[in-house]
Amino acid sequence: MKTLVVTSPFRSVLSAIALGAVLFAQQVEEHKRPEQGDAMPDITVVDAASGHRLSVLGALATPPLDAPLVIAFVHQDKDLCVRFVKELAKEIDGLGESRERCAIHVVFCGEQADGATVAAARELPAPFRVQRDTDRSAYKTMGLIAFPTVYVVDRRTRTIETLRRGYKISLAQEVSGTLAVALGLMSAEDFARVMSPAAEVPAAVKRHRARLRQAHQLLHGDKPESAMQMFEAMLQEDPSDPDARAGRAIAAGRLGRPNAHELLVAAHEDHPEAAPVALALAAWLTEHDRLDEAEPLIRGALDHDPAPAWFALGRLHERRGQWMQAAIAYREAATRLMH
Repeated sequence: MKTLVVTSPFRSVLSAIALGAVLFAQQVEEHKRPEQGDAMPDITVVDAASGHRLSVLGALATPPLDAPLVIAFVHQDKDLCVRFVKELAKEIDGLGESRERCAIHVVFCGEQADGATVAAARELPAPFRVQRDTDRSAYKTMGLIAFPTVYVVDRRTRTIETLRRGYKISLAQEVSGTLAVALGLMSAEDFARVMSPAAEVPAAVKRHRARLRQAHQLLHGDKPESAMQMFEAMLQEDPSDPDARAGRAIAAGRLGRPNAHELLVAAHEDHPEAAPVALALAAWLTEHDRLDEAEPLIRGALDHDPAPAWFALGRLHERRGQWMQAAIAYREAATRLMH
């Protein structure tokens, strides 16, 4: 089991919990099919101000969250526990009538199982159900005890650090690409590239992919100018390369150039069948709150690049404040990763 660590502020607790399904899917894909009762990965939220780490052991229910969503707090800062749950309450407050079908069980274990903390949490409205677990029996029964590898997502440096090995890796490597797209750290187009199959290909294609990978590593390593130079060099060799055109447009956006949108639109017009280009344009539109324009592009890519397209749809729902739909979209993306 793995642990996803997200730095605060608590931007989207519900979607962070949904992201547990992604890590779970990858773990299953690497080792075995899920067994009945398997737990979702641990999710830890770090309070940037105090440095406290808040572990959230989440089991993502089947959409539309008809089954319980369990959040267990174990030996964490008491005030931070209550704050976290209240933030989650705010996020699901817009669910309307559907929230009454949810069952979110908050379990305070160990040091949190005191009267004051539980009393504060019990002021939360439905659908929260609060209980105490002084001997951690419920915690053990849920099968949520594990020895995880911890990935720390840093929004500022755009890196992910694995605490067990103690060094940082770039976003375009390993599981980090999967996490980063849904956390808004990288575009769906970049994620599609990260998830591209490693089939045997000609040497020239391998060299081209290596150059693209290097350019995107520069892009997400806060070196957009260097990335732009690489993309433009590739376009001098092949002006019609849709991947390089999309990358150049993304780099232009990072550099604050006003023609980023124009470049994406032109690439999409010339390559309407290229899902990565469509998703890159959709990511730009989503970032600029042009959600009605982004949605058809994303939905058009669902059949061609389902996992990144579902992630992009989840991000779009988040921008609209549609937390339930966002959770469902993230789960759909995780399901595609499992097959």
